[in-house]
Amino acid sequence: MLNGVHVVREVSEIEDYTKIEYKVYDEYEISIIGYAAVLVDDGHACINVINVDRDYRGHGIGTAILLSILEDLRDKKIEVKTFSYLVPWYKKHGFKLLDETGNIFHLMYQPDLHG
Repeated sequence: MLNGVHVVREVSEIEDYTKIEYKVYDEYEISIIGYAAVLVDDGHACINVINVDRDYRGHGIGTAILLSILEDLRDKKIEVKTFSYLVPWYKKHGFKLLDETGNIFHLMYQPDLHG
């Protein structure tokens, strides 16, 4: 539990990758209000999506999910492609901007830079 948010992990194997899904349920443990999917191989991880239900944004759910990802994958490079409005949020958590193509921004977190 991070920031008072309980993040549930589900791990599955897909061909050459491990898929880790992160889920946060509502207070009744019925509806998923936060979700992330990460694909992992030997030394690398890619965040495919982090999404929080609009009604629950601004309560630390996305941050709790991202911190869970960083903790679980602390020995791996983690990449994400996202929109401009999320770049400052990822940078706040140690991601560095690699490049941008149109309105898609490519960022990376490197564990060796963050002890």
